[in-house]
Amino acid sequence: MSKKVFEDSDKKIILPADIKFDNGLVVPIEEVSVNTVRDDDNNIIALDLNTDYDGPTMTNHIVFDIYGQPDTGIGLYDEDPDYYEHPDDRSYDVAEDISQETLDEIQIQIK
Repeated sequence: MSKKVFEDSDKKIILPADIKFDNGLVVPIEEVSVNTVRDDDNNIIALDLNTDYDGPTMTNHIVFDIYGQPDTGIGLYDEDPDYYEHPDDRSYDVAEDISQETLDEIQIQIK
């Protein structure tokens, strides 16, 4: 099973082989597009995840607190769906949270 690894000057982030959602859907990491969101110092502050595996588009982000602990949210990191003129303007079709199990499986190595 493959994993996706992201690194900056402060940390190394290793995502698990599968991303699990609260609705029970399990998506292989190969089927997930992941983009980093970086601050002015080029450190990773969030990961945007997008997949249309087995149906409609799901977009989530994972943020990291100052201690390196992950948390998740619906949509892109800098997306605020309340400002869209129409719900179809969102980056996702279905709002489904990434499971706590997946967050627990994310490895963060502080340098």
